[in-house]
Amino acid sequence: MKFPVAVGCLLSFFTVVSCTSAGKDNALETGSDNDIDSASTDSVGFETDTGATTGQFTFVAVTSNAIPTVGVVRWILNGVTPDSAKIEFGATPAYGMEVAVDMNEPDYRTLLLGLKKESAYHFRVVAQSAGETFVSDDQVLTTGPTLSVARPIIEVVQPSKVENGFIVLASYMGGAGILQTPQALIYDDDGDLVWFHKSTLTDSSRARMSYDGKWMALIPVNNTGDKGRIELVSMDGTKEKKFEISQAAHDLTPTDDNTFAFLAYEPDSLIGSMMTSTCAKAVEVDLDGNTRLIFDSATLWGSDCHGNALRYSADDGLFTLSEYNKNAIVAFDKQGNVKWVTRNNGDWTTQHGHQLLAGNRLLLFNNGGHFSMSNLTSSALEFNVDGDGNVTPVWSYSVEGLGTPTLGDVQRLPNGNTLISYSNSAVIHEVDADGGLVRSWDFGQTAFGYVVWRPTLYGPPIDLLL
Repeated sequence: MKFPVAVGCLLSFFTVVSCTSAGKDNALETGSDNDIDSASTDSVGFETDTGATTGQFTFVAVTSNAIPTVGVVRWILNGVTPDSAKIEFGATPAYGMEVAVDMNEPDYRTLLLGLKKESAYHFRVVAQSAGETFVSDDQVLTTGPTLSVARPIIEVVQPSKVENGFIVLASYMGGAGILQTPQALIYDDDGDLVWFHKSTLTDSSRARMSYDGKWMALIPVNNTGDKGRIELVSMDGTKEKKFEISQAAHDLTPTDDNTFAFLAYEPDSLIGSMMTSTCAKAVEVDLDGNTRLIFDSATLWGSDCHGNALRYSADDGLFTLSEYNKNAIVAFDKQGNVKWVTRNNGDWTTQHGHQLLAGNRLLLFNNGGHFSMSNLTSSALEFNVDGDGNVTPVWSYSVEGLGTPTLGDVQRLPNGNTLISYSNSAVIHEVDADGGLVRSWDFGQTAFGYVVWRPTLYGPPIDLLL
């Protein structure tokens, strides 16, 4: 998608913006995915590459040099042009996971995601051509090491109610050891780190995958509105894009146009020296760095604003923006038309993460206070919202003494459970519809930013579709 208000990466409504995009300059080892890029960009000479040949299939299967837990599979079906294909993969020949092959990729290059470190994984290709099915023999790929980080402590209280999937988060800042550097991290159900990207941002509050699942994006907290940048990294870790947008702050969300929308602050009015009080803009950016202004909170509030979270609902075609200073959630469409505004009626005290659900329901993380962990109890709240923004409470969950004064997130899962993230406390709870604890994650002293759950690391994010 191209936007008329921008040329290249230069925004018409921001002060200074630059854009860089480059592949990583890695010291390559023999057998890394980067080694075969030049040799296997098409099928010519493919058979001369190292790899196992099985029947009509020829493979080159390696791990990414940038992220050794990512498998990279290239293959051809000799003498046949497939119409479609998928790769089934898993820890045993029973597989259990699968990914659709992008038939437009050279050599049908496909990433195997969600793999544990230093483990053998089985895979096979199932291809269709002119109504005929071709199935390869079983192949084996072994992953490499990952970051040396402590696993979170996971307690499963109701095993039959667990919603299996992956946790995507930004490690934020101020953690122990290597997590003092902000990173995008993905954990599996066992608490194993299966994907990572070490960011150059000063901090990071959100990590989100693109709508097509091919990129990971990070954004900083950037309370002062002058240290922003959006970083994108391909899911194999070999390509990076950095959009130098100094006002980019706090949160971003993928959209069903395969773009991202993010919050942007103007650094012209500060509360003390750490937080801007000017109203946030919601801005769309495509994967080339072109931008479009969607919505300016100043048109609604005038001044004294502080937007802190942004979500998108594909079902409704609406963005929702959390406005901290006004204790409000604003819903608007892609053209910036406001649909409703809700202020709290004494039901909550400051808010951050939230999710617009089907049927005009709003899930919200109520911090319960700000800038103090002392005796703080945060909560997850659900409301019905009418067309005028009036809210009616329908559900809540809290644990006495468990809270986070900043950040915090909520997400409704497909089975009806709710994921509740207490960022500063480094704790995540999965609870059922009756408020019963299903599972807890404890990351120790490592505070994290916003959190999103995914059933798979492929395709559109499920939270946009509920």
